[in-house]
Amino acid sequence: MIKLRCNSTSKLTRLFRNSVFCWCQANAQYKWIFSPQCKLIKYEDFQKDKVAVIDELALSLGLQPQKDISARLDHSYQPRGNAQVNLKSFFGPENYAAILEICESPMKKLGYPAS
Repeated sequence: MIKLRCNSTSKLTRLFRNSVFCWCQANAQYKWIFSPQCKLIKYEDFQKDKVAVIDELALSLGLQPQKDISARLDHSYQPRGNAQVNLKSFFGPENYAAILEICESPMKKLGYPAS
């Protein structure tokens, strides 16, 4: 674990804000996400019905499903995170506000509520 030492909370917040902004810029590639050559699959949709999402993706690519993989779809490859964690407490109020501010536009573009 890396611990950042900083005399000023505002310097640390600026560093965090810049990191979040750079991540959003690198990962928000709308020209590809909303192009006809891309199929956007949201994690929540995949979790609801994995077989249907995979079958639909395969068919959209002109592929025919050949084997039943349903028995392998619910295997956890990493430990489950804590969905009950309070994000404002986890990141701190200033950092949480920065995340919301920076991520609001990309979240809306992808159909997520910015809250």
